Amino acid sequence: MGPIELEIIACSIHDAKEAYRGGASRLEVTVQLDQGGLSPPLEMVREIARVVPLPLRVMLRDRPDYLSGGGSGPEALARK
Repeated sequence: MGPIELEIIACSIHDAKEAYRGGASRLEVTVQLDQGGLSPPLEMVREIARVVPLPLRVMLRDRPDYLSGGGSGPEALARK
């Protein structure tokens, strides 16, 4: 059996730092968990990547209803 990954959800820079201190091996970066998790602001993702030496998985979802955003696709979400 290989190493166990511990992925922690981070909704802020503070969350990311605490997850790292607590032993996370990677982070899922998102905001608004009360809506199922939405795309975080790009600047927040950049700052987390700057201060926490962990791999990041970034939520790309701009609507709480799980419907597609009118054909914008992941490329458009990634540019936001």
